Amino acid sequence: MNKLIVLAMLAFTIPASATIITVSNTTNTAAMQVEIVDAVAIANPFDTILVSPSGQSYDGFQLSKNVHIIATGTGTHIDYLNIGTAVTGGSIQGLIINGNLNADINSSGLLVKNCQLANVYLFYMNNYLFINNQFNGYVEDIGQSGGCIFSNNVFIAPSAIYSPFQSPNSSNSSTFTNNLFIMAPALNLFSNHDYYNMTFQNNIVMGIMNIDNCFTSSFNNNIAASWTDPTVTINGNVGTGNFIGESPVFVDYDGSFQTSDDNMQLVDGTPGDNGGTDGSDIGPFGGSEPFTFTSQYGTYIPGLPYVTYMQLDQLIVPVNSSVQMQATGTIITE
Repeated sequence: MNKLIVLAMLAFTIPASATIITVSNTTNTAAMQVEIVDAVAIANPFDTILVSPSGQSYDGFQLSKNVHIIATGTGTHIDYLNIGTAVTGGSIQGLIINGNLNADINSSGLLVKNCQLANVYLFYMNNYLFINNQFNGYVEDIGQSGGCIFSNNVFIAPSAIYSPFQSPNSSNSSTFTNNLFIMAPALNLFSNHDYYNMTFQNNIVMGIMNIDNCFTSSFNNNIAASWTDPTVTINGNVGTGNFIGESPVFVDYDGSFQTSDDNMQLVDGTPGDNGGTDGSDIGPFGGSEPFTFTSQYGTYIPGLPYVTYMQLDQLIVPVNSSVQMQATGTIITE
């Protein structure tokens, strides 16, 4: 498929009571703070922190406020990130987290979007929303959490002997929709502990779907080459519209479960094409938040628009009103 560069005029509305804090750890980009942790320290709830990409990683830290941390371009690395119990909202967008993402007990309501993640330890988090992320390591302790939504992500198993999910400890009421699980064919996605009250739909699983450990969950319109219970009726589970015993046909895939530099969109007319519950493709390129394919970076790195011009529509803003601004940027798609 051909590369397409789209020029977009973006419009933003930001509450005037919120503050935008800029961060850069290079001398090439002027900013208000050098490290993200310093910006968080002076931020008020739901302020926006814009982080410039650079050749060196930002220091990891413990997040203890509801803020929006947004990378302004691809290649924005941070050593690690711990989410504290005080976090009940806000977002993390566009970061490449080299170390662990740790979510502490009872943190909730955080949006994690367009990020690259290594190992993720979720513990007792609640109502997190993961959209358009690439998981390159284990997702651990998801079962101690509740009400989390994973939509349009790519999970890449870190080795040929381990599933992306480890030690889930009885997953409660999580939703997985339009995800892709790249893993060895002999691996079972649900191989550890028990899963309860899940909604699992429109996903592609490259390995085995053994649902013996799943209870009172729904499995709809998924693709998996091997299932232990094709009728999806054991343990109070329900489901329909699944492509059982069929393998997805991708536009370009070299067969290695550890690589992500291929085009893994479904070929037209093959199983799962327009086969989702909403009539779009099964997998990360369907649904309401299609995955961003930025092959110029050699991988499925979710990209953000590159802002090339920004204009404020008014210079004087009354208290408790909104700031109107326009920006021109570029978006690389495939």
